[in-house]
Amino acid sequence: AAFFARQNTKTPMKFALMAIAINAGLSISLFPTLGFISVPIGTIVAAWVEVSCLAFLLIQKGYLQPHLQLLSRILRMLVMAVGLGGLLTLALAQKDQLLHFALGQEWILLFELTAVGILLYGAFSLLTGAVTLRHLKPVAPAS
Repeated sequence: AAFFARQNTKTPMKFALMAIAINAGLSISLFPTLGFISVPIGTIVAAWVEVSCLAFLLIQKGYLQPHLQLLSRILRMLVMAVGLGGLLTLALAQKDQLLHFALGQEWILLFELTAVGILLYGAFSLLTGAVTLRHLKPVAPAS
């Protein structure tokens, strides 16, 4: 939005095209060794590169001045994401035992793990202060 507000649509488009190239390149190059999981890895890496480049440029131009509270929240979210990834890795290592709770169906297990992940991430976000209830309230439209 910061670029569009300044009527600069070219810069986000260039970074988006770069992200598409990174995503495709990583997904295709990692596919022979990692299989289907290379696609979300490519998407995640490309998205982070794009956001980082856009943020860096906004900071460089003085349009974005991140404060300590924002950086602290980002760090907490990053720690929670890594922790959640670790828990999901442990859950997948116990897949055979967990399938019992999913009626032996992998798609049900996937749904259950996703739901638990969402609930845990939300709860820990609130408990650590990465997100507050004030952030979750709808914003009234400007008159």
